[in-house]
Amino acid sequence: LWLFMDNRDKNQEVKIAKAKHPGPTSSQVKGQAPARKITSIPPRQLALGQNSLGKPDYDKWQLVGKLIGIEDICIIYSETGIGKSILTFQIANDIVNGTLSAIQHDDQGEHIPQSVIFYDTELKENDYDRRYPGYISPEALQILIDSNFISEDDWIKDVEKRIMELDTDTTVVLDNITSAFPPMTAEQMRHFINVKLRLLQNKARESGFRVTFIIVAHTTKEGILAGSANFQNFATSIIHFMQGTVDQHREIEIDKNRNYGEMKGKHFLLKYSEEGIKHYELECELPTNPAPTTQDPATI
Repeated sequence: LWLFMDNRDKNQEVKIAKAKHPGPTSSQVKGQAPARKITSIPPRQLALGQNSLGKPDYDKWQLVGKLIGIEDICIIYSETGIGKSILTFQIANDIVNGTLSAIQHDDQGEHIPQSVIFYDTELKENDYDRRYPGYISPEALQILIDSNFISEDDWIKDVEKRIMELDTDTTVVLDNITSAFPPMTAEQMRHFINVKLRLLQNKARESGFRVTFIIVAHTTKEGILAGSANFQNFATSIIHFMQGTVDQHREIEIDKNRNYGEMKGKHFLLKYSEEGIKHYELECELPTNPAPTTQDPATI
């Protein structure tokens, strides 16, 4: 009897322990990404002609010419291995220094240096040392490497913490979304761009500053932007960076832009340069959908 009662007590303890520590849910099974938390975004009242942040003329809201403006959600996409990380770091360096962008000659807006948070999910410290020897990053540029986010929600929390600590106009760069998070469904991608990023922008506005997002993405095997329907609908600007038809050159095509009538569909030829830090410079504007050419760019 004593042994029976002792075993019954032990079985009861096991049941209680299991109740306190249930087994893994379906989203926690090894090899599966955790379930995404779905949130809603409340509406924000628009008062036309008023702006608590003292919005200047649109031309003075430029970050990179008329390609990227303050509070944009900009997507830069390309195939692997053609130099989009160099382009993205160049853009970040221009923004943090408030300098005229070499990829836009008609960049006539006012440029005020602002903080940049640069998440790099590919390059390591040694890669930066080799690529940018002697480069000294400004204090306002946070280069974040060796990150491993379980989901985009973890990344959002990290971004929110950093922008609230800075409490000033900030550009957040993610290079790149393809390797930063587990794959997202179309609905998760839409929610990430149109809800989670905009919630952060609204929270920053309520605190008196503005946040811009630059997201780097890869193309699919077919050469199109992965999740393109969601990016096209909800991003404010989309830039296609591609291999040029002339040696040491690249091209950018503007798929979407806030200056719809002026910039959308425009096509530019960029020349690679190692003067200063590695970067690209605007060579010329190309005809829309140009035919392949080996002609010298100065004669196009």
